[in-house]
Amino acid sequence: MTGFRHQAVLYEGTTDFLASTLPFVRDAVAAGDPLIVVAHTQNLAALREAVVDGRSEVEWVDSRDWYHSPGIAFSGFVNFALDRPDANCVRIIGEPIWPLAWDAAVAEYAHYESVFNVIGESAPIWALCPYNIRQLPDSILEHAHATHPEVWTGGGLDPSQSFVDPHLYCSHLADRIGTPDIRVRRLPLTADLAAARAAVAAEAVAAGVRPSRIQELLLAAHEVAANALTHGGGYASLRTWSEEHSFVCEIEDHGPGLSETVAGYLPPTGGQERGRGMWLARQLCDLVEVQSRSGTTRVRLHVRRG
Repeated sequence: MTGFRHQAVLYEGTTDFLASTLPFVRDAVAAGDPLIVVAHTQNLAALREAVVDGRSEVEWVDSRDWYHSPGIAFSGFVNFALDRPDANCVRIIGEPIWPLAWDAAVAEYAHYESVFNVIGESAPIWALCPYNIRQLPDSILEHAHATHPEVWTGGGLDPSQSFVDPHLYCSHLADRIGTPDIRVRRLPLTADLAAARAAVAAEAVAAGVRPSRIQELLLAAHEVAANALTHGGGYASLRTWSEEHSFVCEIEDHGPGLSETVAGYLPPTGGQERGRGMWLARQLCDLVEVQSRSGTTRVRLHVRRG
């Protein structure tokens, strides 16, 4: 196989899930293609039981153990592919646990699906992304059509008539990042990043963030703030506030900007200092949002409260 295939699978119940995914798994087994299956508990158990030939390299993972954040899940799939550079085709089944009560996280998982088309692009990867149409709202099913070039339904595989160019789609998602209408604490950023970390830590403690998560947030904030000071046009600032689901630390600068599509998702290379900091932030935080336009870049780092 050459090139990249990214398909949404719209299914109803476990029986329909098996009908959509089992031929894909059996074909991978027969071809000897490396395969990782990340699915909801019941679906995973049913699919694993149905696959009796274990000649292929197959990894089975429960979605609850994989989808801790969009950044962690994405890097896991990227690393699975990178660790198998000689494979004719790397196959993936990935069924997220959509955080339905947290709108910002839902938008970032849609971003995650869209950016996969950019970073995977010409790689020999074939990915199926299941969506349970009985359990998911129409808004997420619309995400599925917008972020996957092909869609499986009961009637078979068809090109998505609603697929959107990933750069346009990620920019559309970034439009939702507005100014918070709640109390915020604003701090100027200087070379004294220790003072900024102390201020963020105090606010996070007051917001009820667990101590271990505070330390991870501080590391992420330090990396993003240091990059903002270095590349941000000579001025950067920091704001913190609390939302229903998370404590937020936002770093703003006025430098050359970041890609709203790939920032923090593109695996860093040796010469990408700013890319490395953003990638690390996505590994450490529950949610990272990026808006970069009109000479202003905002990076929002979220960690769950409580």
